[in-house]
Amino acid sequence: MGESALKEVIKTGVVALVAAALQMGTDHLLTERTKQSRRSAALEAHAALLSELSTASALWEALAYDGEHAVIRTRLAVRMCAVRVASIPLEWQDKWHYWDLLDDLTAALGEDTPDGLRVQLRRITALSPPA
Repeated sequence: MGESALKEVIKTGVVALVAAALQMGTDHLLTERTKQSRRSAALEAHAALLSELSTASALWEALAYDGEHAVIRTRLAVRMCAVRVASIPLEWQDKWHYWDLLDDLTAALGEDTPDGLRVQLRRITALSPPA
Protein backbone atom coordinates (compact mmCIF):
# COMPACT_ATOMS: atom_id res chain seq x y z
CA MET A 1 0.00 0.00 0.00
CA GLY A 2 1.38 3.38 -0.95
CA GLU A 3 1.88 6.30 1.39
CA SER A 4 -0.93 8.37 -0.19
CA ALA A 5 -3.41 5.48 0.11
CA LEU A 6 -2.46 5.06 3.78
CA LYS A 7 -3.01 8.78 4.41
CA GLU A 8 -6.47 8.53 2.84
CA VAL A 9 -7.37 5.56 5.04
CA ILE A 10 -6.21 7.45 8.14
CA LYS A 11 -8.17 10.57 7.09
CA THR A 12 -11.27 8.46 6.55
CA GLY A 13 -10.84 6.84 9.95
CA VAL A 14 -10.42 10.21 11.67
CA VAL A 15 -13.52 11.59 9.91
CA ALA A 16 -15.50 8.50 10.95
CA LEU A 17 -14.39 8.90 14.59
CA VAL A 18 -15.31 12.60 14.61
CA ALA A 19 -18.70 11.81 13.04
CA ALA A 20 -19.33 9.08 15.62
CA ALA A 21 -18.38 11.40 18.48
CA LEU A 22 -20.70 14.12 17.17
CA GLN A 23 -23.53 11.63 16.73
CA MET A 24 -23.08 10.28 20.25
CA GLY A 25 -23.09 13.81 21.66
CA THR A 26 -26.24 14.67 19.74
CA ASP A 27 -27.97 11.48 20.87
CA HIS A 28 -27.07 12.24 24.49
CA LEU A 29 -28.48 15.77 24.25
CA LEU A 30 -31.69 14.55 22.63
CA THR A 31 -32.13 11.89 25.28
CA GLU A 32 -31.66 14.41 28.09
CA ARG A 33 -34.06 16.84 26.40
CA THR A 34 -36.66 14.10 25.99
CA LYS A 35 -36.30 13.11 29.65
CA GLN A 36 -36.73 16.74 30.70
CA SER A 37 -39.80 17.21 28.50
CA ARG A 38 -41.32 14.01 29.93
CA ARG A 39 -40.75 15.30 33.44
CA SER A 40 -42.22 18.67 32.50
CA ALA A 41 -45.29 17.01 31.00
CA ALA A 42 -45.81 14.94 34.16
CA LEU A 43 -45.43 18.00 36.39
CA GLU A 44 -47.86 19.99 34.25
CA ALA A 45 -50.41 17.16 34.34
CA HIS A 46 -49.98 16.93 38.12
CA ALA A 47 -50.50 20.70 38.53
CA ALA A 48 -53.60 20.57 36.30
CA LEU A 49 -55.00 17.73 38.42
CA LEU A 50 -54.42 19.64 41.64
CA SER A 51 -56.12 22.68 40.13
CA GLU A 52 -59.08 20.61 38.94
CA LEU A 53 -59.41 18.89 42.32
CA SER A 54 -60.42 22.24 43.82
CA THR A 55 -63.79 21.80 42.08
CA ALA A 56 -64.40 18.42 43.73
CA SER A 57 -65.96 19.99 46.82
CA ALA A 58 -69.03 20.73 44.69
CA LEU A 59 -69.76 16.99 44.66
CA TRP A 60 -71.16 17.28 48.19
CA GLU A 61 -73.22 20.39 47.50
CA ALA A 62 -76.55 20.95 45.76
CA LEU A 63 -76.41 20.80 41.96
CA ALA A 64 -75.85 24.15 40.25
CA TYR A 65 -77.10 22.63 36.96
CA ASP A 66 -78.30 19.26 35.67
CA GLY A 67 -75.47 16.76 35.49
CA GLU A 68 -72.94 18.93 37.33
CA HIS A 69 -71.65 16.07 39.47
CA ALA A 70 -71.21 13.82 36.41
CA VAL A 71 -69.30 16.59 34.63
CA ILE A 72 -67.00 17.13 37.62
CA ARG A 73 -66.32 13.40 38.03
CA THR A 74 -65.62 13.03 34.30
CA ARG A 75 -63.23 15.99 34.26
CA LEU A 76 -61.38 14.61 37.27
CA ALA A 77 -61.20 11.13 35.74
CA VAL A 78 -59.71 12.60 32.57
CA ARG A 79 -57.14 14.58 34.60
CA MET A 80 -56.18 11.50 36.61
CA CYS A 81 -55.78 9.49 33.43
CA ALA A 82 -53.61 12.25 31.92
CA VAL A 83 -51.39 12.26 35.00
CA ARG A 84 -51.03 8.50 34.92
CA VAL A 85 -50.17 8.47 31.20
CA ALA A 86 -47.69 11.35 31.58
CA SER A 87 -45.91 9.52 34.39
CA ILE A 88 -45.59 6.17 32.58
CA PRO A 89 -42.17 6.86 30.99
CA LEU A 90 -40.73 8.31 34.20
CA GLU A 91 -38.51 6.24 36.43
CA TRP A 92 -39.07 7.18 40.06
CA GLN A 93 -39.31 5.31 43.29
CA ASP A 94 -42.80 6.48 44.29
CA LYS A 95 -44.58 5.99 40.94
CA TRP A 96 -46.64 3.01 42.12
CA HIS A 97 -47.49 4.77 45.36
CA TYR A 98 -48.57 7.82 43.33
CA TRP A 99 -50.78 5.66 41.13
CA ASP A 100 -52.33 4.09 44.24
CA LEU A 101 -53.10 7.61 45.44
CA LEU A 102 -54.89 8.30 42.16
CA ASP A 103 -57.01 5.19 42.77
CA ASP A 104 -57.70 6.33 46.33
CA LEU A 105 -58.74 9.74 45.02
CA THR A 106 -61.20 8.12 42.65
CA ALA A 107 -62.68 6.12 45.53
CA ALA A 108 -62.87 9.21 47.75
CA LEU A 109 -64.84 11.07 45.07
CA GLY A 110 -67.56 8.43 45.36
CA GLU A 111 -67.93 8.61 49.14
CA ASP A 112 -70.87 10.20 50.99
CA THR A 113 -68.71 12.87 52.67
CA PRO A 114 -65.68 14.90 51.57
CA ASP A 115 -63.58 13.68 54.52
CA GLY A 116 -61.76 10.99 52.53
CA LEU A 117 -61.06 13.45 49.73
CA ARG A 118 -59.42 15.91 52.13
CA VAL A 119 -56.96 13.25 53.29
CA GLN A 120 -56.17 12.14 49.75
CA LEU A 121 -55.70 15.76 48.64
CA ARG A 122 -53.06 16.28 51.31
CA ARG A 123 -51.33 13.06 50.28
CA ILE A 124 -51.33 13.77 46.53
CA THR A 125 -50.15 17.34 47.13
CA ALA A 126 -47.19 16.05 49.14
CA LEU A 127 -46.22 13.46 46.53
CA SER A 128 -45.56 14.69 43.00
CA PRO A 129 -43.62 13.45 39.98
CA PRO A 130 -39.89 14.17 40.09
CA ALA A 131 -38.74 17.55 38.81
